[in-house]
Amino acid sequence: MTRNDASELGGKGSNQETGTESNQETGTESNQKTGTGRGGVTRRRVLAAVGTAGVAGVAGCLGDGTSDGSTATADVDGWATYQRDNRNSGFDPSVAGPTEEPTVDWVGSVDHTDGPATTVDGVVYAGGPEKVYAYDAETGEEEWTYEVGAMTDAAITVADGTVVFPSRSGKVYALSADDGTEQWVRSEVDDSPIVREGDLGIKQGSATVADGTVYLGKEGLQRRQTFFGLDLETGDVQLVVAGAPGDGGTQWPTDRGYESFTNTPAIADGTAYLGGESGHVYAVDLDTGEITWHTALAPIFASPAVADGAVYVNTHGQGTDNKPVLHALDAGSGDTEWRYDLGPAEHGSRSVGSVCVAHDAVVASNRDGVVHAVERGDGTERWTYDTGSRIYGAASADADRVYVGNDGGTVYALDPDTGDRHWQFGDSSVKNVDAAPTPAEGGLYVTSDDGSLVALTEP
Repeated sequence: MTRNDASELGGKGSNQETGTESNQETGTESNQKTGTGRGGVTRRRVLAAVGTAGVAGVAGCLGDGTSDGSTATADVDGWATYQRDNRNSGFDPSVAGPTEEPTVDWVGSVDHTDGPATTVDGVVYAGGPEKVYAYDAETGEEEWTYEVGAMTDAAITVADGTVVFPSRSGKVYALSADDGTEQWVRSEVDDSPIVREGDLGIKQGSATVADGTVYLGKEGLQRRQTFFGLDLETGDVQLVVAGAPGDGGTQWPTDRGYESFTNTPAIADGTAYLGGESGHVYAVDLDTGEITWHTALAPIFASPAVADGAVYVNTHGQGTDNKPVLHALDAGSGDTEWRYDLGPAEHGSRSVGSVCVAHDAVVASNRDGVVHAVERGDGTERWTYDTGSRIYGAASADADRVYVGNDGGTVYALDPDTGDRHWQFGDSSVKNVDAAPTPAEGGLYVTSDDGSLVALTEP
């Protein structure tokens, strides 16, 4: 075991959890289809979830962070969705960020955000409390904005020239990546609003696009359509996995009969992996809508990741001591392969940050500010690093380094093998960092919840 500690911390910011803002809409608007999608009738798969699981084999996906062919980002260079790819790996082995403490290249304003930046084809995207922003990656010039009117703290996903994202209003939006022109807005699924008045709706989770379909999980307060898929070009409904007590259909295997998701689905080889607030992890067959397996752990707020036939997920608490735990599950059966305790049950015990799967390790953190690198093969500890301030976001990685930010406003670049600090950055341009830094060649994009989108570069 190697233990590392921060020696120079940035200024301590306010302790703000992700996903707690109250800026919400009721989401009752009718669906708009202003784009020019495919003609004809889209084949729809409106299905009820299967409450009991028959185990289906799921092939592993590539472990080096490259695309496995099932991702929407297969032919795109960049960081095109939450944690870069459909598997939520948080790893781009094709780039290397700053080799030493970076300097600020440019700063853009996004008003406020808890979400990470994404970047594709020379454009950086981020959401804010009212708008979505697109900036030129080289110059920092604002290319376009789109008025949402509700908090968009999910990562922006870019696939096939389309920008797609949910907002806290409960709506799903698709825009042209070129100029931000609205393509479609979806507020209902099967004549039922995605969010009813008084519900929170889609809060923290981002969209995952695979094979031309936009997949989203949502909070299930209205007890319906808690996982669904929409056609990327038209917004037409492709898949509904639902079920509610007394509706005559099958149900999510929870005591309440429905499920609630506030995270981003991971997708590989035609299967979606979901972490529910009930504490279940699910594998959903995207061809049939069936739940092929489900495993009960503890409440889950972080997004799962899948790599080489294993699903990795952090839980809110485990057992009577409520310690957050990192779990590795077999992707084909849901059986537990190993588990790793992430430390003391501090600050409500929640392990907020999702995992990063890179360099044959799983990188995770707890709110106590400690980063843990765990061997993927057996769950043994490789190293830890104490940043000295709470961590809310996930880690990220490129070819040479692991990156993480904390709510003290400091960004760290760590050695993936030893945990040694390559460099750290903190100045007035960065306040609380509640999301994973986004690596790029020779640079790094960091969102700060004071409203800044900061581009860092080699000095």
